[in-house]
Amino acid sequence: MDYTPISTRRVLVAFALTAFVALLPVFYVLLQSGHAPLSYFVDADGGYGGLVLGAGSVVLTASLIGALMLTVAVGRRMVRRPSRA
Repeated sequence: MDYTPISTRRVLVAFALTAFVALLPVFYVLLQSGHAPLSYFVDADGGYGGLVLGAGSVVLTASLIGALMLTVAVGRRMVRRPSRA
């Protein structure tokens, strides 16, 4: 077993991401059922298209920013490693 220390921040971020992914289908079903306490966001046809589109845009933007940060972090790590010739 590897005893490499893991930061508390990484553990909390991992749990938060897991909880978000686990609860996302529940929130979607709640929004589609029409019984959510979000009647302010209801469209003319009774759906939550605008809210879902806005939330999707936020998630997509956060994902792209996260991918960019990951790319930069990997690039920095590769540059710091000494070459073994």
